Amino acid sequence: MKRTFYKYTTDDWYPTLKLESQHDTLVQVNIASLSTKPEKFRVSVWGGDDYGLEYDYNSENEAFLCIQRIIKLTNVTKDYLINEEDFRHV
Repeated sequence: MKRTFYKYTTDDWYPTLKLESQHDTLVQVNIASLSTKPEKFRVSVWGGDDYGLEYDYNSENEAFLCIQRIIKLTNVTKDYLINEEDFRHV
């Protein structure tokens, strides 16, 4: 299981993403079950290349609560995620 969302950002995610129909800069927000550890779920936020922040949860419910917090944000920033202490730089 993997679900992907795109959210607006003002940060440079080295680089940020742009969809064909969008002029805004975006990040990709994912939630996925880890196939090697089925009871674990990963929430990640990535730019367009090799910079991302992610965190692994021990329950699907905790991961979905995290995704809901991110989706409600108007602007997804690195500082917000790092200060949440739920994410680490990859």
